[in-house]
Amino acid sequence: MTDVVYFEGMDNQLWAIDTNGKNQHNLGNNETASMPFAYDGVVYFEGTDNQLWAINTDGTGQHNLGNNKTASTPFASDGVVYFQGMDNQLWAINTDGTGQHNLGNNKTASTPFASDGVVYFQGMDNQLWAINTDGTGQHNLGNNKTASTPFASDGVVYFQGMDNQLWAINTDGTGQHNLGNNKTASTPFASDGVVYFQGMDNQLWAINTDGTGQHNLGNNKTASTPFASDGVVYFQGMDNQLWAINTDGTGQHNLGNNKTAAMPFASDGVVYFEGTDNQLWAIDTNGKNQHNLGNNKTASTPFATI
Repeated sequence: MTDVVYFEGMDNQLWAIDTNGKNQHNLGNNETASMPFAYDGVVYFEGTDNQLWAINTDGTGQHNLGNNKTASTPFASDGVVYFQGMDNQLWAINTDGTGQHNLGNNKTASTPFASDGVVYFQGMDNQLWAINTDGTGQHNLGNNKTASTPFASDGVVYFQGMDNQLWAINTDGTGQHNLGNNKTASTPFASDGVVYFQGMDNQLWAINTDGTGQHNLGNNKTASTPFASDGVVYFQGMDNQLWAINTDGTGQHNLGNNKTAAMPFASDGVVYFEGTDNQLWAIDTNGKNQHNLGNNKTASTPFATI
């Protein structure tokens, strides 16, 4: 199956293009107000009418999911779409449009994050909350305050505290700990036993999930949440250049002398990014084959799927 990149155009249209630069098409002449989320052959997005929309990746089957208003990028997992309503409630709806329900009458202040049957979210009280996807078992994780969308991986939830510290807590609420007394300026990104984050000093930092091995990756300044894939960390430098560095700190290099205006997204050997010219660009992870994808304008981090 062909790899496809979905993005919000500067015209606020929802666009798709193959990663080889071919088959550019507008998905249903839709207006979108957020980064799209692709899952299982369907793209979900917030329309400029704030409705929650879905459309098949082939452009067919466009439909409104339950006439819902949404205030954030939706998150789809295991056949369910989770979203923050315009009423700031945490909502869920099956991908076929059935079974719409409010999860625990909760208020949420960010995009929810679903993992292993649990939805994690930042409450309007800035507490870190968890609730089972069936609406049971709602609980506060450690009475924590969080300043960002949480990130869950391998049974641990990572988050930026209101004190800007980098915190971790097991999904069962045990083992809360500060990772290295670090200050973080963004949502952390966890991959292969390591947490990457933008420090308050804007440096690119890494620390093992057990709190050991903290190190600065190449004395780099970063302006966004880093993205780790296949042993490489990609990030937007403070010079707005697109940079890559191996997770062991070696091999730092600029990818094609490119300017980027957002967090990059890497998938299957290709890095996608929004240029400072607002064009949608792609470059192979080896730095070759840089190309503009269809002369498109984009206003957000792109999302790639197979």
